[in-house]
Amino acid sequence: MNDDAQNDEAVGSAVRTEKPVVRGADPTTKRRCVTCGASRREGPICYRCKSDLTPLLALEHRANALRAEARRCYALGWFRRAAALLSETLRIEAFPEDFKLLACAGLRCGDFQTVCRAYARFLNR
Repeated sequence: MNDDAQNDEAVGSAVRTEKPVVRGADPTTKRRCVTCGASRREGPICYRCKSDLTPLLALEHRANALRAEARRCYALGWFRRAAALLSETLRIEAFPEDFKLLACAGLRCGDFQTVCRAYARFLNR
């Protein structure tokens, strides 16, 4: 085996054994106040530190709406539109499922550059 093949094999095995660190939680999990870290309850005001979380809630609502629309577009076979919506979602809030769906949509529409960028962002989280 030549040196290039050995290097490729070593790099390939290293990539397969490393697990990416993904920060953030599942969109369905309980959210926390960004100021004090208390678990959030109903309403835009944190019960512990009294921070107004209205702008954050608006962003989360926007990201959830984009995510739902992207899933609908993907189900209808509109892969480019789904990828565009997911890219916008990832600028607001990033979850592992969003990266996966973006990669699938990119592969389905043949946009391999988007897939590579999504994978790189997923690994760097």
